Amino acid sequence: ERLEDMVHATSTAFLGVTVKCARCHDHKFDPITQVDYHRMAAAFWTGYLQPGQGVLGGPDEKALGFPVFGWTDSSADPLPLRLLKKGDPHRPMEPIPAEPMSFLPALATRHLAGPATVPASASAPRTTTQRRLRLARWIADPANPLTARVWVNRLWQHHFGHGLVRSPDNFGFNGDPPTHPELLDWLASELMRNGWRSKPIHRLMVLSQTYQQSSVHPDQERYASKDAGNRLWWHAERRRLDADALRDALLAASAQLDLDRVGGPSFSPDISADALEGLSMKAQAWKPSPPEEQRRRSLYTYTKRSLLPPLATVFDFPDTTLPCGQRDVSLVAPQALALLNNAFVHAQSTALAQRVRAHAPNASPDAHIRAAWQFTLGRSPTAAERRLARRHLAAQEQRFHASRPAPEATPAQSAPEELALASLCHVLLNANEFLFVD
Repeated sequence: ERLEDMVHATSTAFLGVTVKCARCHDHKFDPITQVDYHRMAAAFWTGYLQPGQGVLGGPDEKALGFPVFGWTDSSADPLPLRLLKKGDPHRPMEPIPAEPMSFLPALATRHLAGPATVPASASAPRTTTQRRLRLARWIADPANPLTARVWVNRLWQHHFGHGLVRSPDNFGFNGDPPTHPELLDWLASELMRNGWRSKPIHRLMVLSQTYQQSSVHPDQERYASKDAGNRLWWHAERRRLDADALRDALLAASAQLDLDRVGGPSFSPDISADALEGLSMKAQAWKPSPPEEQRRRSLYTYTKRSLLPPLATVFDFPDTTLPCGQRDVSLVAPQALALLNNAFVHAQSTALAQRVRAHAPNASPDAHIRAAWQFTLGRSPTAAERRLARRHLAAQEQRFHASRPAPEATPAQSAPEELALASLCHVLLNANEFLFVD
């Protein structure tokens, strides 16, 4: 099972082919044999399969030389991986070496076969097989027709919402054919010409006329009747912020996002007691990081496979047990309810209101409204929006005045005007214009 996971993650991420389907028999649709599966699996077979770093079975720090979780060979001459008849471990057949896969004939004799790249010597005996190094070189070989195309397709998907191949993990027979094969080939050649650097490709894409289009076309009805799926890229896609980008956007609007700290250990976000209710030993199940640590970008969030943050899952956070080439996008009522009632979103609304008041102290409600629109939506409010915002502030101030207890009972409670402004900020952080990218 561990070998299948490694083969699947590696082949789909870098090659866009489902090699794992050939584990028990030859692939039913693509020219991938069962032997090909075992050839790739053999590159990982030599690693640790017995307990090392907990249940994952990886080597310890002494074996790796670094205080990280990694993967290395248990010896330079491990037992061979044998072909399994119909995938049955109790029916082993002939041993399979780590060799180039047959479904890429142009690379049939390169990198995987042959001796190790660093020969052993008396003073420095070889301790690994270096099979994964040779596999990496085989994947990144300029003659490999898949890797560069898969790479630039993922970059295109990041900027445009969909890839030129809309099945990013499957370039095979059952995958979606490229909408613009010549463009895909050209971008792949540009990636290799620039030394496999992504930045020039990002620049090409964001400076293109295609990227600079509006999501609304002046001839929308006629074009939509011919290409409703926008496969020819005649307009920009209106896209929903994913769970990570949404969290970062909330922190950025409230000026709480920490952009200074780069790298380092992950942080554990707050998870409500309700989400921990079904776990045994709830007190030890999850320990959140200090609040200042939780202001870092979502990229650094520690994710436990058995315990995902509820706000992330409701916004289509992917299954953490499998590779995910493209996240699902849903528009369902629990998303609106989560934003309205989540403690993290309320905290950002309060912080945004404080930012607005600090930007325009002792100013009129109109100044606060303009600042709130600029910080959240990046523009000034329209006349109609200003009227609605003033009406909302007045109604909320009246409501908080009426429900406020005696001052001496709660001396630390915020003033009704501050609560009303936080309420308006909360509305803006729930607005479609904030949640979508046009």
